[in-house]
Amino acid sequence: MPAPLATPADNFPDQPTCEITRAVRHLLEPDDPFVDAVYQICAKKRNGKGIGSGTYSNTFELVKKARNLSQNTDVEAVWVRIHELSQDFPTADFQWNGKMAADTDVTAWRWIFIDVDTDASEGKIPSAEDKQLSRQDAINVRKMLDQHGIPVTTADSGNGWHLLIPFRQPVSPETSELVRKFVQAVAYHAEAQLKQSHIDTKVTNPSRLCKLYGTWSRKADSEELWRCSKLLTESYTIATTQQIQAFIDKYPIPEPKPSPARTAEFGGEITEAKMEEFFDFFGIRHNNRKPFKGSGSKWYIKDCPIGHHTTPSTSSRTMVSLSEGIPGFCCHAEKCGAYGWKQLREHLESGGRKFSFFPKSQPERPENGQSEPADDDWVDSVAEDTPDAPLTFKESKRGAKPKLITRPMSDIKTKPVKWLWQGYLPEKLTILAGAPGTGKSTMAYTFAGIVSSGGYWPDGTKAKQGRVLIWSGEDTADDIIKPRLVEAGADPNFIEILEHAPGPDGAPVPFDPAIHIPDLRELVEYHGDVLMIIIDPIVSAVTGDMNKSNEVRRALDGIGDLADDFHANIFGITHFGKNTQGKDATERLLGSQAFGAKPRMVLVTGKDRVTEECVIVRSKSNIAPCSGGFKYKLNIVQQQSETNEGELDTVQIEWLGHLEGNARDILFEIENGPTEPTAFDKAKQLLRSCFDDKPEWDPKEVFELGKLEGIGQGSIRQAYKVIGADTKKAFGGGAFWFMPEGQS
Repeated sequence: MPAPLATPADNFPDQPTCEITRAVRHLLEPDDPFVDAVYQICAKKRNGKGIGSGTYSNTFELVKKARNLSQNTDVEAVWVRIHELSQDFPTADFQWNGKMAADTDVTAWRWIFIDVDTDASEGKIPSAEDKQLSRQDAINVRKMLDQHGIPVTTADSGNGWHLLIPFRQPVSPETSELVRKFVQAVAYHAEAQLKQSHIDTKVTNPSRLCKLYGTWSRKADSEELWRCSKLLTESYTIATTQQIQAFIDKYPIPEPKPSPARTAEFGGEITEAKMEEFFDFFGIRHNNRKPFKGSGSKWYIKDCPIGHHTTPSTSSRTMVSLSEGIPGFCCHAEKCGAYGWKQLREHLESGGRKFSFFPKSQPERPENGQSEPADDDWVDSVAEDTPDAPLTFKESKRGAKPKLITRPMSDIKTKPVKWLWQGYLPEKLTILAGAPGTGKSTMAYTFAGIVSSGGYWPDGTKAKQGRVLIWSGEDTADDIIKPRLVEAGADPNFIEILEHAPGPDGAPVPFDPAIHIPDLRELVEYHGDVLMIIIDPIVSAVTGDMNKSNEVRRALDGIGDLADDFHANIFGITHFGKNTQGKDATERLLGSQAFGAKPRMVLVTGKDRVTEECVIVRSKSNIAPCSGGFKYKLNIVQQQSETNEGELDTVQIEWLGHLEGNARDILFEIENGPTEPTAFDKAKQLLRSCFDDKPEWDPKEVFELGKLEGIGQGSIRQAYKVIGADTKKAFGGGAFWFMPEGQS
């Protein structure tokens, strides 16, 4: 049985170790805890003269070594082998020039790796501004994958952004080809959305290395551009080969087809002289012709026509070739790796200029003596240099108007998001999820009471009054739902229970949110004042498998459209999956990832089992801050029954105040108790206390104070940079630390 994964804080309390441990746990932890595994880390020296590796069966030792390497300023970066290595691969302590694993040593895929690099990273380190601009590109790529139900883990590599798709398949030629095509498909079809970045399509082999998040990237000479990598979000849903293949099938990459050699009727084969005429025609700078594949020729291009970048090194050269009369194009730069000769021709000729490698064949004159076809009707397909090049049709050749309906963006007017409760309940689909015992249904009925009576939200703002519709597959109306509504101050005249819908023969049948949304739409339209619709649980709205993204999305699309069309908040309730503590809060939702991806707002609840206090926090929001919430308590109260059968017990929510912070941290603390401050946190507190006491400090004095508190110099130096302190030279030699105005 493998050694347990290293635990943060217990052995290395400073923050970087916790981040490294988190990354190792997420990237490398075996799905089966009873399977032995080996893990390899690699590192590179900043002078470029040393590459080392170490292979471990104990992740504690791996994390310990990675931390030490990362703290060494002579080390440029630390990487980890993200796929499953053969159990026979020998373990060894880290050493420079150590044995590196090859593709043949990898037995199974664990991730599909997508590297979103800033354009500035070719030739120079991206500035903070460049990196921030490329962040939106990475977000757009993730959204594209998310729309196809493909789960994604995200990370900051230090100089760019990484998207990792959980993928568990044995290594084989078929899976390797599948991964290669998928990465190229993502790169090709995300290109239109990438403004400041490009996707690396060159390295998709099984022995792929990945930055070990939590370690430093020191690729630049200047310390100002040294950055610490970090795992941002985690996904535990595994992508299937069917999902990956479906994406490839939906977004195929146009690959040039083999072109047969030209025959005499087209003017002969393309010659080297014609190729150089082609270069001159489009103003392409190139070097002299060189031999290629025996009798062929090649030319290195000085400025890539597609990527508009220079190619000074062999690692990013751009080349045009000619072999057996067939032209080719290849660029080794990351942004152009998927393009061939066909794409080069299309790019160069997109401006209207067209080069003909062969003289046009003249159409035969009809035997009846009529004149040749008019120029306007002539389609120049013969003059193309390859059979698969696009034909140039005139307007009259387009045929019938397509049936697809579009709407110009110029006809669309921007408008603000409308809210039932500002920042928390939009007039859109909202999901509330949490563990049992946190009062999710009671929370929904409390919100219903506030809306129906025009009461006040927990932050003190006044609610709009309107009608609320409730469907519950778990609670009965007379002894659970209504008593809780009464305690919430609801106006029963503005609340209705969805009980029945017309069946196939016209007779009433129990309302089913999976099939009766059209009937619900008619009811909402009839009332005209519905502001909130509660569906508990939301998984009941799915007719198929709640674990399949496509089926969940289809169900939620109809519900989301209902909310958008009638400006109502649809409030769906669901549960956390089992054994999901510690994960990203939205990733904990039961069922398909689409339950968290489709709604515009996801709220989550948690409970302190000791104090019985609960929290409701924003976990995911595309339209409001994605943090903060409220603390509350569930009180058991007695209420007189309306049937005069005595008193009944019901539940009431007592609001305890506002909360700050992200959902994951708040839930982790309330479910596991408060965490001890790290050495880094203590160092920041120490420095702030020092600067509050006096404006200038000798670093040696600060180190002595830290020593008394058990805080190392490394943590103090790191905190010194983070809090914005600065250094000045002291009169007579030496230096002192001070805090500039405006910093804290």
